[in-house]
Amino acid sequence: MRWEDRKYLRSNPHMDFEPTRCQKDKKLYRPKVCYWWGGCSCHDPITGIVLSYNKDSSERCIGQWGNTCKHVRDIELSEYESENISWLVPTQCTGPNDKYWSEKQRTECGCKCVNKYTGITTKTGDCQMRCPEFNRHGKLIKDDYSTRKPTCYGKDHCN
Repeated sequence: MRWEDRKYLRSNPHMDFEPTRCQKDKKLYRPKVCYWWGGCSCHDPITGIVLSYNKDSSERCIGQWGNTCKHVRDIELSEYESENISWLVPTQCTGPNDKYWSEKQRTECGCKCVNKYTGITTKTGDCQMRCPEFNRHGKLIKDDYSTRKPTCYGKDHCN
């Protein structure tokens, strides 16, 4: 996308827009982009879709440093500990790289599929379901999942 934007700007030098921004890994969009006129937007790092607009540039976006899987998990664990909540399952991170969320996470009600870059839930169901797969450009390539509802086993906090 950045390459396309820059190509367009070269052929239209009077256009006033900033090319798409990427992370160090050029396959991923930046989770947060701030503008010269003020405010910022939060993006899904896989698809580049704008998730929200923030007027306050100090507010963190999902997937940005300070709002990664590790940070979310640390906050949840401290809240569970302080409120003595034992039945909740905390956020699960991917292997040794705890910056990313696990793509399938167990809950009290079964499992959920999660975008590993943003932590946004994409599907919920039983743990036999298959989670959506994305290609390197963030486009959905496979979405095989069970349509069965998760079982709650009498827990009133499950949906």
